[in-house]
Amino acid sequence: MSPEAKQIIVTGAAGFIGSHLVNRLYKLGLDFVGLDSFRPAQKLSLVEYRQDWIKKTTGIDIKRLNLCSSEDILKLEEIMSGKENTIFHLAAFPGVRESSIRSSEYFLNNIVGTSNLFRLSTKFKNTKVFFASSSSVYGEISQKTAMIESDAKIENLRSFYAQTKFQNEQDAITLSSLGDTKFTAMRFFTAYGPYGRTDMAYWTFAERLLNGLPLSVYGNDGGSRSYTFIDDVIDILVGLYKIEQKSNFEIYNIGNPKSHSALKMIENLASTLGVKEYTVLHVDRPREDVTKTHCDSKKIFNTIGHKEFTDLSNGMGLFADWFKKYYDEIQKSFR
Repeated sequence: MSPEAKQIIVTGAAGFIGSHLVNRLYKLGLDFVGLDSFRPAQKLSLVEYRQDWIKKTTGIDIKRLNLCSSEDILKLEEIMSGKENTIFHLAAFPGVRESSIRSSEYFLNNIVGTSNLFRLSTKFKNTKVFFASSSSVYGEISQKTAMIESDAKIENLRSFYAQTKFQNEQDAITLSSLGDTKFTAMRFFTAYGPYGRTDMAYWTFAERLLNGLPLSVYGNDGGSRSYTFIDDVIDILVGLYKIEQKSNFEIYNIGNPKSHSALKMIENLASTLGVKEYTVLHVDRPREDVTKTHCDSKKIFNTIGHKEFTDLSNGMGLFADWFKKYYDEIQKSFR
């Protein structure tokens, strides 16, 4: 019997990270299928806009598929049949504060949809599932050092979004012990860049800077984050795909080991956007929002090799250049 053909499946392919991943896979000449429900969590979403971008750059259409639908799960089973599958599961509702307002929708999309995918994957041999987790699973931990993978504790979680991601990890741990499907949790740290998420702070700040509006910053400096440029995220995902994973379950931090304050990020954005003066308003931090994230990247470096991350000034500069060029076009896509 001939060996099964290898296939990469990307869920959430019209999302921020997913769209960049499928474009990279295309450039590498790898066989992939992009899937997306096209049901965004935010009103002002770029899913259709990213779909057009993918179509222009690859000539490939993203297939419409909802992981919460039993009918669509059967369609996915057909797609996977007869292939050796690697799945990058990036489909989910993102956003810490929004998850508290629309918890039932987050439960359905993040937990039920992911569970459906996980259980389907165990039906096939030689399947690998890389799934999106989040730095939010670390919650508000008080420490001076960077966050290592073992720091996540359920008692530290601050949002329902974080709970959904932690539950995904626990689900994968259970299933990995019952079969030969290999699961990898990817804890992303504040990914940013062109075609990004409109609900993220860097996007909101860029828009308000261009329109001369004041910027609301939590506390004294807005807190700090391991801002991670999207190209660096994709480099790591491709690196993980290329290695041979020995264990059936792994967790990796995927983020820049350097952490910066929101004020520093705003300073870099304003410089590239050509805004010399702006007003900062200091407001109270929402309960769900953590003060800081700081990524420890030693484990991922030990696995795929060391890499240099894009400096914040360069990364925000690349985003701001793209944002200025496409701002009017993006605004039209929301109408």
